[in-house]
Amino acid sequence: MDNKEKFKDLNDAVYDWAKRQRNLMKEQVGRITLRDKHAIQKAIWAAQNDNDYKPLKTSIGSRPKKNYGNVYRINFPFSKQGIWLEHGVGKGRKVGTSKANPKPWIAPILDESLQELADIIAKEYADITAGEIKFFVPGIIDRRIQINNG
Repeated sequence: MDNKEKFKDLNDAVYDWAKRQRNLMKEQVGRITLRDKHAIQKAIWAAQNDNDYKPLKTSIGSRPKKNYGNVYRINFPFSKQGIWLEHGVGKGRKVGTSKANPKPWIAPILDESLQELADIIAKEYADITAGEIKFFVPGIIDRRIQINNG
């Protein structure tokens, strides 16, 4: 397997990880926000009366960014209501006050899964990097490590 294929496999693994996290965040938001009738009625009212309203659950996305063909960043875009929900703020409730009622939905999902992403990258990318390491001491050593996983 050449390095282009290895990078493609790494990118695919990162894309899959991002999609799983997006789906987990959507599930978490659904559990938090639609527990009671009041939240459902409020969401319906906002959707009917505000053209810019986009329900939080449907607004959550995952967008891995590439640079020179390799994923270097993962964005998770969502509507601004997500930040308010995470911090428990809103009308008359500021961050850190006793009235704030935080309902974390981002941190519990991503905190647990970042180690999984690190393991994916270490497993996939370590082979690529090691395959590209060149030992060079002028006049003494000029070797490249080749890894054959297949």
